[in-house]
Amino acid sequence: MEPSKLKSILFLGDSFTWGQGLQYYHLIENKAWDWEKCSNFLESRERFENLGYEADEYRRTNAFPNLVCKELSCRPIIPQQENGGDNPRIIDILENIELFVTDNSVDCIITQFSCPSRINDNERYKFKSIDEIINYQIETINDLSNKMNKPWFGLAWKKEVGNVLNTKYSENHIPIQYKGKEHNSFDIDSMIKFRSLIIGGNDKIKDFHPNLEGHKVIKDSIIHKLTRVRPPFERIGN
Repeated sequence: MEPSKLKSILFLGDSFTWGQGLQYYHLIENKAWDWEKCSNFLESRERFENLGYEADEYRRTNAFPNLVCKELSCRPIIPQQENGGDNPRIIDILENIELFVTDNSVDCIITQFSCPSRINDNERYKFKSIDEIINYQIETINDLSNKMNKPWFGLAWKKEVGNVLNTKYSENHIPIQYKGKEHNSFDIDSMIKFRSLIIGGNDKIKDFHPNLEGHKVIKDSIIHKLTRVRPPFERIGN
């Protein structure tokens, strides 16, 4: 089949998608910060959004949504313009997508699933187990994307989510491609496996979000999936 033209991607996620911690590298390289000062800032619970325009722009350009769209020559659509997030928030955005973007301007949806247990306590009683929560959240994303008539793809932070995606939604699942192997999730609990891809892998700060190299690995994993689906997506410039 002929590849489909890819003009825009809707990205949904949490602090991984937003790019928390990437600002550190700008501040160290350009503002004479060191890792101790970065660590103190992290522990202070100040907002990362308040680090200034240059730091925020560095974060934006080096986060995987921008890296993906730069390589594919398409437009990133990122409704959530602040740090953090959870799966209920992702669902809320999709349910009210018209408040953020005209849905016919979206070519596909990429969801970075957050920790499934991040739900309101008033909602928690509805579920009997974490597995039930995971299945509900993924099924809801699938149903809402189908309602929009948009292809969706998902990558997981937690291995439990990645296992469900890989088993029940293999056509949608984005495995993490790393060192010649596929992994069902970018599980930061697997310190040995992904240690070199997280900020805290330098042992100088307890920030376990993806570092610059981690975002590149996620970018490569997304592009690997998008250019191999049936039919594959095509770069606009081709």
